[in-house]
Amino acid sequence: MILVAVVGLLAVSTVAQAQSERPTTTLVTNFPSLSGDLLSDAVQAQSFTTGPNASGYRVDRFDVYLRDVDGRTTTVHIRENNASNEPGDLLATATPFQILLANYSNRWDTTVLNLDPNTTYWLTVNEGVPTNRVAFGLARNGQEGYDPLGLGWEIGDTRLERQIETEDWESTSDPLVIRIRGPFHELVTINPNHPRIGAGLEDLIFTLTRELQVPPFSNPELEVTVTIEQDQSWLDDSDLEHTVTFARNSATTTLTLPASSFSFDPTTEGNLIATVTTPGVLSDPVTVGMISVPYPPVTLAFDRDAYSFAEDADAEDVNIYVVATLDDAYPRVAPIDDIALLLTTVAGTAASPDDFDRISANPFLATDAIEAGSRQVARHLFGEGTQKFAIKDDDIYEGDEQLQVNMALAPGNRPGLLRFRRANGTFCETSCSDIAYPVTITDAGDLPALALSADPASIAEEDDAGTTGTAENVSTVTVSITNAKTFAEDQTVTLGFSGTATYGTHYRVSPADADGETQGHQVVLPAGAASVPVTVISTPNDTAHGERTIGVAGFLDATEFDTAEITITEDDTAVSLSLDPASVSEGASATDIRVTASLVGAALPDGAEVTV
Repeated sequence: MILVAVVGLLAVSTVAQAQSERPTTTLVTNFPSLSGDLLSDAVQAQSFTTGPNASGYRVDRFDVYLRDVDGRTTTVHIRENNASNEPGDLLATATPFQILLANYSNRWDTTVLNLDPNTTYWLTVNEGVPTNRVAFGLARNGQEGYDPLGLGWEIGDTRLERQIETEDWESTSDPLVIRIRGPFHELVTINPNHPRIGAGLEDLIFTLTRELQVPPFSNPELEVTVTIEQDQSWLDDSDLEHTVTFARNSATTTLTLPASSFSFDPTTEGNLIATVTTPGVLSDPVTVGMISVPYPPVTLAFDRDAYSFAEDADAEDVNIYVVATLDDAYPRVAPIDDIALLLTTVAGTAASPDDFDRISANPFLATDAIEAGSRQVARHLFGEGTQKFAIKDDDIYEGDEQLQVNMALAPGNRPGLLRFRRANGTFCETSCSDIAYPVTITDAGDLPALALSADPASIAEEDDAGTTGTAENVSTVTVSITNAKTFAEDQTVTLGFSGTATYGTHYRVSPADADGETQGHQVVLPAGAASVPVTVISTPNDTAHGERTIGVAGFLDATEFDTAEITITEDDTAVSLSLDPASVSEGASATDIRVTASLVGAALPDGAEVTV
């Protein structure tokens, strides 16, 4: 009896990661569960079913072990499964490549052949070669020797057979003895916690990840070897190969190279290349740049070089942020530790607590709030709620006022990890105590608005409560602020007087004019005051002259802001005299002349007399 095992070795990988000559492992086999042999010139077909990997598989090669036959005269195909569960459309014809064992086995390569997951295919042997008698090994059943690394791959329990000249397949017991091999179909990826490392920085941590299979397929424990290559002697030889293990049903594991294990040369730079080198596991190498000097990866700054807020701005609009920026030249994932800061305010012309809340705070910038390569706003300057930076609206006009916000490291931060950006664009990496940014509180929109008013607007010439139909002779001219703001300092207001009434003759002003001569009067509006009064008093006389007016104009810093007018009403009664006779002749005898006094337009007040 001649026993020949036909063993197909299919190098299988995920479609997206395929490449030639990868290490292989057994996916599924029924070898060596032999039950006998078959010497036949008929076409033999053996089914197999792929596993559940969602991205499918790619066949690179397989081997057929033949005895007493030249493999170059034997045809091997892979076909689809048709509706009758028989070999269907041709997917690939294998090409003889080399003899693996002299006179006993041969290797065939296929063209690019992608296989779907959870799909049945057929391997056919001796198809189209009627004179080639091949000894096939037979298995007791298709599942003995099943390798769990196959994760769902299966070999059929029976085989099909047909004669060369016919199209009819017959099912027979005992499948062909085959072994399907290929790379472990989960790709293991390896990623560093940052692509560049240097002296004084943190540990280098590699994260290894594999794709988990969904139940009911298992995800067995997997041990892999990570090999490190370096172009500088910064790691000892003992640190160049490491074994890490994926726990059962675990998708990730890590490898840590402590910072203390590196010996940095301050004059050179180089690279590390890390690769998973376990046979049967696919992994693309990853490169980590080695820099020779400490580099500050995180730059801290306020989010603007200068701030300006209106004093009456809404609280939600008064925001100052601390920004942590990861330098493009050092695109790390994050700093090793949370960043502890000391943030303070420094008064200038703006004072606390009248103009702003003076608060110190020690915020922490969490590492997971900082994204590589991004300008990430981390938090408000003074946190939230009552600890948030705030401006006070004190209802006093003070013009623009200044203060500063300062930033410094709190104790406990690692040196070389951070740097600060000043408001002028320069940087500080050590002994940074001058990281101050200017803040302006503007008040221009709230300049106090002044107005003049006179009450009453009409006064009598003389203060005589008994005068019928007239007011008294005093009017109050008020300089007042018409909006909510007041002045932070005393303001000198100038009042200018004009009109038909003469200043100093027909009226006077109290308090007295500064120089007592001109028609300009200065009054002080005190700081914080909303108004100041000035009294205008008419001066009585015995001449009937009709109504007179006083015009008042207000000036602040030589700019007129308002006017008012006061009327002085006449309270003198006119008397008309007449003579009878109105004339006499010179030398005439004595003649009585009658003088008549008449009131014009009004009666004398009670008790008043007219003397002629």
